[in-house]
Amino acid sequence: MRGYLEGSDPFLGRRMETEQECQAAVRDLLEKSTSAIVDAIIKRHEGETAVKLLGTALHTCQDRAFHHFEEWPFLGLCDALVNAPNYMIAHGVRDLGIGMRLTEPGVGQYSLELNAPLAHVAAIFGGTAPQNTYLGVQGFSDFGARAPVPAGAVGQGPLGTGAMVFFAIGRSP
Repeated sequence: MRGYLEGSDPFLGRRMETEQECQAAVRDLLEKSTSAIVDAIIKRHEGETAVKLLGTALHTCQDRAFHHFEEWPFLGLCDALVNAPNYMIAHGVRDLGIGMRLTEPGVGQYSLELNAPLAHVAAIFGGTAPQNTYLGVQGFSDFGARAPVPAGAVGQGPLGTGAMVFFAIGRSP
């Protein structure tokens, strides 16, 4: 994920890293990690150090795969949790590879949606799929709490109980 580069703007004191700068930094980090891990194992016999370095490298690979170098407009983890707690919860769930949304369009109406990158679903079966494509399922119900109403804004939300499967292109819905 792209973040702020401190001291890079004489007026603001920082600017958002470009996607190309982030890609170069990730390449550099992974190249250095490879040699540092090998060095820790073979030359220094420091298995614990090697495992920590490997964890850092794998987390970087995960960020590269899941976040596609998107902007990280926060000063750190605490800033993100304070200023965008819902985003951070969704971010954590997305890092697991599954998107989840629970909505309550009206009193007694509920909708639960789960989605996953199509590439993850395809990989289970040994296949591949384009990036930024998602497969999901949504279940909904009014649990019998709502009488039928006319169509339009008043009639929004689930009427009855059901489910649907969907395919999305772009960002996770």
